[in-house]
Amino acid sequence: MLPAFTGMDMGSGRRDVNLGDFANIYQNAPAVFSGNTLPTNYASPEQPGAYPAGSPLGNLSQSYRDRLEYEKALMPFQLEYQQKVADITSAQQNKQLASLYPYLSQAGTEATQRSLAASQAYRAFAEGLPSNVQNIMASKQNQAYSAAQGEAARAQAIALQQDAANRFRGSFAGKYVSYA
Repeated sequence: MLPAFTGMDMGSGRRDVNLGDFANIYQNAPAVFSGNTLPTNYASPEQPGAYPAGSPLGNLSQSYRDRLEYEKALMPFQLEYQQKVADITSAQQNKQLASLYPYLSQAGTEATQRSLAASQAYRAFAEGLPSNVQNIMASKQNQAYSAAQGEAARAQAIALQQDAANRFRGSFAGKYVSYA
């Protein structure tokens, strides 16, 4: 059989405390309400003689105005502080950019070179495709055909001029035309 629960010590958490041990726990406590005087080693908080009348929170509107005046007085210092922080931040960012610029420039140059090399490789590849070779040949044939048509048209024009000249010369051969 288990022993009966007799109490618990709240400081140590022990459960088998005899309640009789707590019988005189309040014996040395100050007897504020009993009319007895306080012991000499008891420190009493200082209490005001009389509480102010009105709201226990005091005059809130005056407290608010005082707070606004305090913030207005503090504002130039806060602005100066923020300006210094901004100047330091800007200077730090400029230093970082200056130290990073060579790396960024080199990376940009390399990226441009890679892009150009890829573009040239693609162009060489595309020009070597069979369809592109066929297009080039067809274009050359069209140019040759167009040139041949132009030459044929020129030769025909010369022949027509020669024929017209022969017909004109033959119809007036030996004839005199007078203008009267």
